[in-house]
Amino acid sequence: MQPLKHSPALEMFTTRRVVVVEGDRPAAEMLHTVFRLMELECCLVSPACDVVPTVRRHHPDILILDLDLPDLRALEIATQVRLTARRLPIIFLTENDPQLLRLQGPVMRKPHDHFEELLRLFELVLAMG
Repeated sequence: MQPLKHSPALEMFTTRRVVVVEGDRPAAEMLHTVFRLMELECCLVSPACDVVPTVRRHHPDILILDLDLPDLRALEIATQVRLTARRLPIIFLTENDPQLLRLQGPVMRKPHDHFEELLRLFELVLAMG
């Protein structure tokens, strides 16, 4: 695989660590591949595990969080993460229309196979910091 690090759009990123909490394993692996191409460290976390200690251990620059987890677990995870890592930006993923959701933070609609949309969200998140 050829890294994407020479892309001008990636030059501005100081982000190096991404944690992904995604309930769909193929989607998580696709995101992992994209982040590796961007030469970012990426940790895939199962939504079944305790996410907050993993976030603390990895010290990510961005958290990617699947909203379509059962039992509204994603909102609980986001709340817990924000209690312990307030300044950690979260990008939410969902199959639903992002405009119908009232969330604080950027939302990316699945399928997330649009590299340009992912870059735009990274730019947005970094501008918020």
